[in-house]
This record gives sequence, C-alpha cells and structure tokens, in this order.
Amino acid sequence: LDYDYAPTSTLINNRRVWINVSQEGQSDVEYLREEELICALQVSSRSYKPVLCYQISDRGRELVRQIPRKDKDAVDELVFMEGSRELLKAVWDGDAYWLESPSGFRC
Repeated sequence: LDYDYAPTSTLINNRRVWINVSQEGQSDVEYLREEELICALQVSSRSYKPVLCYQISDRGRELVRQIPRKDKDAVDELVFMEGSRELLKAVWDGDAYWLESPSGFRC
C-alpha cells in the first residue's frame, strides 16, 4: 500500500508533537469498523483526552484465517523482534516512539 502522510499536531503526555497521519489509513480503519472486522472502545487518557482502542472481532478473526501464510509472514517481520517471537510494542520515550521488545531490544 502506498499511503500519503501529512504532519498533524497532537498532544502526547501533555506535550504538543507533530506526527505523520495517513487519511487513507484512518479511512481503512473506519471501513474495518463498518464491516465489523474490528471493535473499538473509547477510553480517557491520563490527561482526560479521548482515545480509541481497537481489537479484532470474531468476524475479523475468521477472515484472518484465510490470509495466505506469506502475507502473515510479512506482518510477523514487522511485529516480532528479528530471530525471536518477542512481540514488539510501541513505546513513547518523551521525544519519539520506538518499537521495543520485552527483553529491551529497541528499533
């Protein structure tokens, strides 16, 4: 996919930062919600700002089972630390987001 990104100002931990946001990506997430492939839950951040959390639905899980292995492998390369099954998570260090493993690997 070739998404077009644009800088957007947002608050993270009560600090104004610029992040690149894709309108096409946001539209795709909305499509997944409309098709009931993901669920959304609105919660409040520490600074009482609304935040949307997403989770795959049962219907979405059924569809994922049909995805070819090579496509799943491409996703695994992004979400797991190289050479392991340690899931990377997005971590904000006050200046930037990083992908970090439970053992401390950061990229």
